[in-house]
Amino acid sequence: MNPAPEARAVGASPERRQATIAFCDVVDSTALASRLDPEDLREVLGAFFSTAGAIVARHEGLVARYMGDGVLL
Repeated sequence: MNPAPEARAVGASPERRQATIAFCDVVDSTALASRLDPEDLREVLGAFFSTAGAIVARHEGLVARYMGDGVLL
C-alpha cells in the first residue's frame, strides 16, 4: 500500500529500512505481583519501563508499546 501523496516528501523516493522488533518483560512477574503490595509492584515496573526506554533511546530505537509487564520494541 502506497502512502497518501501528502505523506511523502517532495522528490523523495521509497526506501527500504532494516527493522528489528523485540519484546522483553519481567521474568516471574506473576509471582512478584503476589508477593508485593500493588503500589510497590507499580514502582518496580515503572523503574523497569524507564530503564528499558532509556536503553532503547540510547541506541536510537523506539518503544512501540508498554504492555502489562513488558516492552515492545
